[in-house]
Amino acid sequence: MNLNKLMKEMQKVQVETEKAQNELNDMTFEGVSGGGAVTIKLTGKYKVIGIEISDDALKDSDKEMLQDMIKVALDDVLKKIDEVVKQLATKAMSGIAIPGMPSF
Repeated sequence: MNLNKLMKEMQKVQVETEKAQNELNDMTFEGVSGGGAVTIKLTGKYKVIGIEISDDALKDSDKEMLQDMIKVALDDVLKKIDEVVKQLATKAMSGIAIPGMPSF
């Protein structure tokens, strides 16, 4: 592969990566636990935009149980963001052939 072609491939990766980042930044994600007792909403930039705890969860849960539900909801939303990040990265890299790098 010649240097010019490699540079064009890298520019394409940069453009596609920027598109993917902009797309991700416009998304919101929701993690839930306890059958909806706890909901956490994040942006694609990992900014917390909402935490909802049902009245029943506050009445019926002890401190440790509520902490566990918050942790599970946070893990859930982070997993969802990570899955989309991987999908967008794969999409951005698809069709790119860089010597020594695996094709996506």
